[in-house]
Amino acid sequence: MTLIDAINPDWCNENDIADLTILRKCIKNILYTVSNSNALNGEVDHYTFAWWKILIIILDCIVVAGIGIWGFFAVREYKKSQKETR
Repeated sequence: MTLIDAINPDWCNENDIADLTILRKCIKNILYTVSNSNALNGEVDHYTFAWWKILIIILDCIVVAGIGIWGFFAVREYKKSQKETR
């Protein structure tokens, strides 16, 4: 089968049991993959993040806040030193 055959919807014969079996297996594989992936985690009841994911999110927030606070005081100190040298 070439790419043109795959794009053309006439490659499948609805009266051929082999084609229908292949289509059924393809659909089953796609649905199984999506249903067992993280794509549905937001929709499934009682889903919780793993503890290490929560820990990483918290640590990232702490690091970003720390850098922001350090930047604020660094800029304030720089401006204060610029005023004193004038």
